Amino acid sequence: MSLRQRLALGYGALALTVLGVGGVALLVLARAAPALAGTPGAARFVERARLILIAATAIGAVGAGALAWWAQRALRREVERAAGAARRLGLRREEEKKRRREESHEPAAPDASFQPLHDALSTAVRQLRQRTVPRAHLNDILNSMTEVLLVLGPARRVQRANRAATEALGYEASELRGLPLRRLLPEAETAGASSTGGDPARGEGTLRRKDGSTLPVLFSYAPLHGERAGKQRAVCVAQDLSERQTAQERLRQSLEEKDVLLREIHHRVKNNLQVISSLLSLQEDGEPGDRATRRLAASRQRIRSMALVHERLYRSSDLARIDVSDYLDDLGDHLMRVHNAGHVRFERHVEAGPLPVGRAIPLGLVANELVANAFEHAFSSNGTDAPALDLRFWTDGPTATLVVEDNGTGLPDDLTTDDLGSTGSMGLKLVRALTGQLNGTLEVTDKGRSAGSGHASGAHGLRSARGLRFIVAFPLEGEEGAASR
Repeated sequence: MSLRQRLALGYGALALTVLGVGGVALLVLARAAPALAGTPGAARFVERARLILIAATAIGAVGAGALAWWAQRALRREVERAAGAARRLGLRREEEKKRRREESHEPAAPDASFQPLHDALSTAVRQLRQRTVPRAHLNDILNSMTEVLLVLGPARRVQRANRAATEALGYEASELRGLPLRRLLPEAETAGASSTGGDPARGEGTLRRKDGSTLPVLFSYAPLHGERAGKQRAVCVAQDLSERQTAQERLRQSLEEKDVLLREIHHRVKNNLQVISSLLSLQEDGEPGDRATRRLAASRQRIRSMALVHERLYRSSDLARIDVSDYLDDLGDHLMRVHNAGHVRFERHVEAGPLPVGRAIPLGLVANELVANAFEHAFSSNGTDAPALDLRFWTDGPTATLVVEDNGTGLPDDLTTDDLGSTGSMGLKLVRALTGQLNGTLEVTDKGRSAGSGHASGAHGLRSARGLRFIVAFPLEGEEGAASR
């Protein structure tokens, strides 16, 4: 029972008590009146007492009601004042709790009956915060990119651009909104229009700035996917290529300068070798003996074989490798002219690609010595009706093979192929040294003394029962041998 109900009940009981007492007194007086009827003074006293009781009862009842009204109203004012103070205090506390919740990002404490729902919502909010990125954080990420980023809407018009795009293009962000992609990067517009199936497109293009200047870029165009992406939305990312192109241009210029330098080196080496050859030729003319003259001529031919390599490199587009087929043809023609060997049938068969310079120069010197030796000694005294010389060179995997074969007289009767290593001429010693430099092997065969000797392995060969055959085999790549040191 509330306080208000208790007060009303108390004052009601008081009023009933007064009325009851007054009623009882009136009843007693009414019964005593007939007995006092014979006494005039007593009758008047009873009548006055009855009137006084009626008045007192009425006054008591009215007073009790008035007192109850006054007490209730006074109590209501105090209760309202206390309730107002409590509400103000509660509001201050709620505001303080709200401020604390906002600072700590915690939900308000729920009523006990809603606690399960509150816990479920709190868990969902926490998981959502962990799985999602705030919009401001996403904007910071996009604006920190160094690449140009354009988000495109329908008709490939710009809807959003990051800070790098505004700086590279010279537009404000508000100016970029609504601009068509073909105005900014037409190559990406074309690539996006031609891409099918939602596949991304990549390529190089030219970014057009607001001031009319251009910027070379590498771009990537891809449609946006997802439920919120919408139709005909795409993203275009462009990376500045100006620094890369500048570095590539510097590298190209540096390579061209080195190419010119290498050509000049080969040209000067060739000229220096020709000068040395000319000096040897002058010395050869001044020597009285035939032996010295022949030695000087042989040295001049060796220099010429090396000069041919540098001459071909100077004229070639590849400064590291040489076309061995043309080189051996030129060397053979030169040796035929020097030795007046027009009567000798000189066949050359080359089945090989370009060789590195480090292999071509020793190979040319070996071929020079073997061919010159055949022109000088193979056909000098046998009266061969059809002198022939065969030069073959081919590659088989990692191995190269050179064969020089003639149909001449072969070795003298008092000399064998085993003796060539110790008693051979300077030319043969040079062949062995160069073969060692190539990490190769040298095989010499006197066909007149070897039973059943046919032509050497290869696509071609002399079918002759006499003469010498030299076979030099070496790896196409590898370190130089001890002879080079």
